[in-house]
Amino acid sequence: MENFWMYYRGIEKGTKVTYDEFISDHSLKSEVLNSIKNMYNLIRQEVKKRFGIGEIRLSDAIWELAKRKIIKSELIQEYLDVLEAVEKIDMIDDFTIYTMLVRIMEDLEELYFSVIKFKTD
Repeated sequence: MENFWMYYRGIEKGTKVTYDEFISDHSLKSEVLNSIKNMYNLIRQEVKKRFGIGEIRLSDAIWELAKRKIIKSELIQEYLDVLEAVEKIDMIDDFTIYTMLVRIMEDLEELYFSVIKFKTD
């Protein structure tokens, strides 16, 4: 869980600066993008570990999580939209990334805690 909070704080740093600061501070932008990617990978690892799901894109796992009632069905599209952006984060323009930071941070947090709270027998 320590890694999760480290990545969360890394993303959060991008939400505490202006857009101009975000695009001009290459170190900050790199930290934010790496934190997003690392949090995504952390969630993938938890999904694989807890549900015995093999190599799978997290966006594909969303449907499995919904079937198991781990996430609410009304949040499926929200998660899919954010995960699609995260999976293509290196191809998205800076403005779109900046405007999505809070959404990405909150959705990945909610998804992470939904996954780790689920108990498998």
